[in-house]
Amino acid sequence: MTVDRLMKDHGLGGFDLVKVNIEGAEKELFEGRLRMDRQVGVLIVALHDRFRPGCSEVVHKAVSGFTSRFVSGEHSFFAKEPFVHEAERPHPCSPPPKNTPS
Repeated sequence: MTVDRLMKDHGLGGFDLVKVNIEGAEKELFEGRLRMDRQVGVLIVALHDRFRPGCSEVVHKAVSGFTSRFVSGEHSFFAKEPFVHEAERPHPCSPPPKNTPS
């Protein structure tokens, strides 16, 4: 099953958040044609260079379309700027703000 196939089968235009934790197989996943920066708003990848040297380098090359990056331990977080700004807006299902007297 590929990401493209999953999206096509379910009529999805993309994903808000994807977390990848595949114990060293990040290299194989991201070496191919997979371009998550086109389909994902936020990507979290647990990198396992200790199992498979070179994972970090391959992942960081593959996510060049993400504008925000943060690393904490083995986890790397990538986000697109429009998605980051979108997160600051109220969620459409949130209750409306209460009117406050002037």
